[in-house]
Amino acid sequence: RGRRSSSVEEKSDFFVTLSDTNGVSKTIMIWVPLAVLARNVVLQNEGTHDAAHKASIAILRHGKEIDYQQRRLTVRRQVIVSASKASDAVIEVLGNGHVAAAVLQAVRYGGDLLTSAKAAGVVIPSKDFESIQQPCLYCI
Repeated sequence: RGRRSSSVEEKSDFFVTLSDTNGVSKTIMIWVPLAVLARNVVLQNEGTHDAAHKASIAILRHGKEIDYQQRRLTVRRQVIVSASKASDAVIEVLGNGHVAAAVLQAVRYGGDLLTSAKAAGVVIPSKDFESIQQPCLYCI
Protein backbone atom coordinates (compact mmCIF):
# COMPACT_ATOMS: atom_id res chain seq x y z
CA ARG A 1 0.00 0.00 0.00
CA GLY A 2 2.96 2.35 0.41
CA ARG A 3 3.56 2.43 -3.36
CA ARG A 4 2.44 5.48 -5.23
CA SER A 5 -0.12 5.12 -7.97
CA SER A 6 1.28 4.50 -11.45
CA SER A 7 -0.78 7.46 -12.70
CA VAL A 8 0.96 9.89 -10.35
CA GLU A 9 4.62 10.62 -10.90
CA GLU A 10 7.22 12.78 -9.20
CA LYS A 11 9.50 15.42 -10.62
CA SER A 12 12.38 12.93 -10.50
CA ASP A 13 10.50 10.83 -13.06
CA PHE A 14 11.16 13.62 -15.56
CA PHE A 15 14.94 13.13 -15.40
CA VAL A 16 16.79 10.94 -17.91
CA THR A 17 20.43 9.94 -18.24
CA LEU A 18 22.39 10.37 -21.47
CA SER A 19 26.03 9.65 -22.22
CA ASP A 20 28.62 10.90 -24.67
CA THR A 21 30.75 8.71 -26.93
CA ASN A 22 33.31 8.28 -24.12
CA GLY A 23 30.70 6.98 -21.69
CA VAL A 24 30.51 10.15 -19.59
CA SER A 25 26.91 10.42 -18.45
CA LYS A 26 24.71 13.28 -17.34
CA THR A 27 21.25 13.23 -15.79
CA ILE A 28 19.01 16.02 -17.04
CA MET A 29 15.34 16.79 -17.38
CA ILE A 30 13.69 15.09 -20.34
CA TRP A 31 12.86 18.46 -21.90
CA VAL A 32 16.46 19.20 -22.90
CA PRO A 33 17.03 16.21 -25.20
CA LEU A 34 13.49 16.59 -26.56
CA ALA A 35 14.21 20.25 -27.36
CA VAL A 36 17.40 19.22 -29.18
CA LEU A 37 15.44 16.57 -31.06
CA ALA A 38 12.72 19.03 -32.09
CA ARG A 39 15.32 21.50 -33.33
CA ASN A 40 17.11 18.83 -35.36
CA VAL A 41 13.89 17.50 -36.88
CA VAL A 42 12.86 20.97 -38.05
CA LEU A 43 16.24 21.57 -39.67
CA GLN A 44 16.37 18.10 -41.25
CA ASN A 45 12.96 18.74 -42.80
CA GLU A 46 14.13 21.97 -44.42
CA GLY A 47 12.62 24.22 -41.78
CA THR A 48 14.15 27.54 -40.76
CA HIS A 49 16.44 28.20 -37.83
CA ASP A 50 13.70 30.42 -36.38
CA ALA A 51 11.18 27.58 -36.52
CA ALA A 52 13.72 25.18 -35.02
CA HIS A 53 14.47 27.59 -32.19
CA LYS A 54 10.79 28.21 -31.43
CA ALA A 55 10.00 24.48 -31.43
CA SER A 56 12.77 23.79 -28.93
CA ILE A 57 11.80 26.76 -26.77
CA ALA A 58 8.16 25.59 -26.72
CA ILE A 59 9.28 22.28 -25.19
CA LEU A 60 11.56 23.91 -22.62
CA ARG A 61 8.93 26.47 -21.67
CA HIS A 62 6.36 23.72 -21.18
CA GLY A 63 8.76 21.85 -18.89
CA LYS A 64 9.37 25.02 -16.92
CA GLU A 65 5.67 25.80 -16.52
CA ILE A 66 4.54 22.37 -15.31
CA ASP A 67 3.21 22.16 -11.78
CA TYR A 68 5.14 19.07 -10.72
CA GLN A 69 2.94 18.76 -7.62
CA GLN A 70 -0.31 18.17 -9.52
CA ARG A 71 -2.11 14.93 -8.82
CA ARG A 72 -2.58 13.51 -12.32
CA LEU A 73 0.85 14.24 -13.69
CA THR A 74 2.44 11.67 -15.99
CA VAL A 75 5.59 11.95 -18.05
CA ARG A 76 3.88 10.52 -21.13
CA ARG A 77 1.02 13.00 -20.99
CA GLN A 78 3.40 15.94 -20.55
CA VAL A 79 5.63 14.76 -23.42
CA ILE A 80 2.55 14.66 -25.67
CA VAL A 81 1.60 18.19 -24.61
CA SER A 82 5.15 19.44 -25.23
CA ALA A 83 5.18 17.76 -28.67
CA SER A 84 1.93 19.52 -29.55
CA LYS A 85 3.30 22.87 -28.41
CA ALA A 86 6.47 22.40 -30.47
CA SER A 87 4.38 21.43 -33.48
CA ASP A 88 2.17 24.49 -33.03
CA ALA A 89 5.27 26.69 -32.85
CA VAL A 90 6.48 25.29 -36.18
CA ILE A 91 3.11 25.95 -37.81
CA GLU A 92 3.15 29.53 -36.47
CA VAL A 93 6.51 30.22 -38.08
CA LEU A 94 6.35 28.13 -41.24
CA GLY A 95 2.68 27.45 -41.79
CA ASN A 96 3.91 23.99 -42.81
CA GLY A 97 1.99 20.99 -41.55
CA HIS A 98 4.57 18.52 -42.90
CA VAL A 99 7.41 19.81 -40.73
CA ALA A 100 5.07 20.24 -37.75
CA ALA A 101 3.86 16.63 -38.07
CA ALA A 102 7.46 15.39 -38.19
CA VAL A 103 8.23 17.31 -34.98
CA LEU A 104 5.09 16.03 -33.26
CA GLN A 105 5.89 12.43 -34.11
CA ALA A 106 9.61 12.64 -33.30
CA VAL A 107 9.11 14.28 -29.90
CA ARG A 108 6.42 11.78 -28.90
CA TYR A 109 8.57 8.82 -29.96
CA GLY A 110 11.66 10.39 -28.41
CA GLY A 111 9.84 10.78 -25.12
CA ASP A 112 8.71 7.16 -25.27
CA LEU A 113 12.26 6.02 -25.98
CA LEU A 114 13.76 8.06 -23.15
CA THR A 115 11.18 6.95 -20.58
CA SER A 116 11.42 3.29 -21.66
CA ALA A 117 15.20 3.40 -21.43
CA LYS A 118 14.99 4.95 -17.98
CA ALA A 119 12.56 2.28 -16.81
CA ALA A 120 14.92 -0.42 -18.09
CA GLY A 121 17.99 1.23 -16.54
CA VAL A 122 19.55 1.91 -19.94
CA VAL A 123 21.68 5.02 -20.52
CA ILE A 124 21.09 6.47 -23.98
CA PRO A 125 24.22 7.44 -25.93
CA SER A 126 23.78 10.82 -27.57
CA LYS A 127 25.77 12.27 -30.44
CA ASP A 128 24.28 15.64 -29.44
CA PHE A 129 25.64 15.28 -25.90
CA GLU A 130 27.90 18.31 -26.30
CA SER A 131 24.93 20.50 -27.32
CA ILE A 132 22.94 19.26 -24.37
CA GLN A 133 25.76 20.22 -22.00
CA GLN A 134 25.54 23.85 -23.20
CA PRO A 135 22.33 24.98 -21.51
CA CYS A 136 22.57 28.53 -22.90
CA LEU A 137 21.67 27.14 -26.33
CA TYR A 138 18.30 26.27 -24.86
CA CYS A 139 17.76 29.07 -22.37
CA ILE A 140 14.32 30.61 -22.28
